[in-house]
Amino acid sequence: MKDWLMNFIRELFTTRDNCALCGRHTLELGKHGLCMACEESLPRLDDDSMAAFHYEDAAAKLIRDFKYGEKLWIADILAGYMADRVRELDGKADVIVPVPLHSSRLRQRGFNQALKLAEGLGRELSIPVVDGLVRLRKTKTQTKLNHLEREANVRGAFKVKDEISFDGMTVMLVDDVVTTGSTLKACGEEILKAGADEVIWVTAARTSEEKKEKE
Repeated sequence: MKDWLMNFIRELFTTRDNCALCGRHTLELGKHGLCMACEESLPRLDDDSMAAFHYEDAAAKLIRDFKYGEKLWIADILAGYMADRVRELDGKADVIVPVPLHSSRLRQRGFNQALKLAEGLGRELSIPVVDGLVRLRKTKTQTKLNHLEREANVRGAFKVKDEISFDGMTVMLVDDVVTTGSTLKACGEEILKAGADEVIWVTAARTSEEKKEKE
C-alpha cells in the first residue's frame, strides 16, 4: 500500500492519545508516541553500540509491525529512539546512508525499511540522506548462517552508485537490525573505497547470535 494512503489511514483511525505499540488510549504518551508502560518495557542497551534496543520483546514487536505489518509510520517512532541513541553517544556525520535491498526484495516488500529509518533519522538530526548504495546480487537470508558464512554471503554484494562520492565525509550507515555486523561491514568497506574518512553505524536494534534475525 502506498505511503500516503497508509499515513492517511493512520491519521483517520489513530488519535494522538493512542499508544503506537499497544494501541491503548492514554493521556500520558512519551515523546515518541508510546504509553509509559510500553516506553518502560523497551529493552534498551547499556553499552556503547549505536543500536537503540535489544531485538526482543516490545522492541521486536515494534520492528516486526513496521517491516511486515505495513505500519510504515512506525519508522518515525523507531528513528526517534535511534536519534536519542546517537545524541547520547555524541555521534556525528555528514550524511546518512541506508543499507540497500536487492531490487527483487524491494519489489516484493514495496519499500526499503532501512531507507525509511534513514529518512526519519535524517529529519531528527538534520542530516541529509543519500541513498548511495546498490545491492548487486540477491543474497541468501542471513538467519541460519554463522559469522563466517554471513561474511562470505555478503562479500562483494554492495557497491556505491557511480554518481556518488563520499570524499572526506563521515557517513552514518543505517539498518533495522544487526547481529554480527557482516552486512554493515560489507557496506562500510564500499563507502570507504568511495573516499569516506569514517563510517559509523546506527540500527533500531541489535540481536544476539542465539537470537538471529535477518540483517
